[in-house]
Amino acid sequence: MLLTTLLSLAPAAHAAPTLNGEAVVAIPFDESSPDLGLGLGLRAGVPLGLVAVQIVPEAGLTAWTAGDLLLVPELGARVRFGKLIEPGVYGHALFPLREGYQPGWDAGVSLDLTAVPKLDVGLQGGVLSLGGGMAPTVGLSVGLKL
Repeated sequence: MLLTTLLSLAPAAHAAPTLNGEAVVAIPFDESSPDLGLGLGLRAGVPLGLVAVQIVPEAGLTAWTAGDLLLVPELGARVRFGKLIEPGVYGHALFPLREGYQPGWDAGVSLDLTAVPKLDVGLQGGVLSLGGGMAPTVGLSVGLKL
């Protein structure tokens, strides 16, 4: 009910689609977790601008480069607060496209600089969990996005 009310308050003028690219490194918590290497991702979303909060439902694809290429589609959302310097949080469901991997998730915090029109630059850090192989990959993710 509350989410429906908040979404209905979003002005249609803020519905311009967004596209962002990012480079992320996943650092496994322990040696038994497979190393994913560098992740190169692309996401598209539609911001729903409220008074002080921007909710961005998004879908994307990240290619992890360690060993054989692992493609991971994802669905989720970001929530950003403020203007010009925008702290936020994010979360996604992950769906790896390789046999032996199970769905996973990521979640974290971000800080975006939005001073230049049509260009946001930001940093993010969080936790990633992706099931597969002998042990799940659970680790920290640190990235830069444009």
